[in-house]
Amino acid sequence: SGAQPYVLDHGQTRVISIDGGANQTFTLSATAASRTSAAGTFNIPDLATFQIQINGSTTRPKTFSASEFVDNTVATAAEVVSSLNAFFLSQGLAALATVDTGAVKIATVRKGTGAIVNVVGGTANAGILAFTTGAIAGTGDASDIASTTAAEGVTKLATLTGSTASVSSGTVLVTSATTGITSTVQVKNTTTATGAGFDNAVHAGS
Repeated sequence: SGAQPYVLDHGQTRVISIDGGANQTFTLSATAASRTSAAGTFNIPDLATFQIQINGSTTRPKTFSASEFVDNTVATAAEVVSSLNAFFLSQGLAALATVDTGAVKIATVRKGTGAIVNVVGGTANAGILAFTTGAIAGTGDASDIASTTAAEGVTKLATLTGSTASVSSGTVLVTSATTGITSTVQVKNTTTATGAGFDNAVHAGS
């Protein structure tokens, strides 16, 4: 492969053929961490607080202002989303709020096991926004699929048959189990996880 880290994404594939055999397809998986509030509208008092951590950040406190809403006693999900996204931007938090069936959904931009949303609490949350508190993590084949390491790439290829995958100087090395000129490794051009930097040539033994 190319040198780590690799910019990859959920659903991309690696398609590998060993010794000219059948294609072996490995589909990458990675999801964001997310939390969803109760359904709106929301009675959010002026100066109500909200505390959150994203991807292991320190706790960031937000204070809602009544002026952010047409009527803060019946604040809409869209208004809360707008307020939260401005807050995330100001704090440098890689998270995005969206409206989800009348509720507010907060999700990490990162996808993978290192993606974490932790709603700590605050007066705007208790009995109002009603996000479940505590940390919840994303899932997948990497801590951050957009910055996948060679070791994570090797782990994904653990079930590759007829060869082994290993880390070599920060790259993923695929080595056939056979030897000789008929011993080959090829990453097919139908691979969509091109960010790993494998070429599509047939590499033969000797």
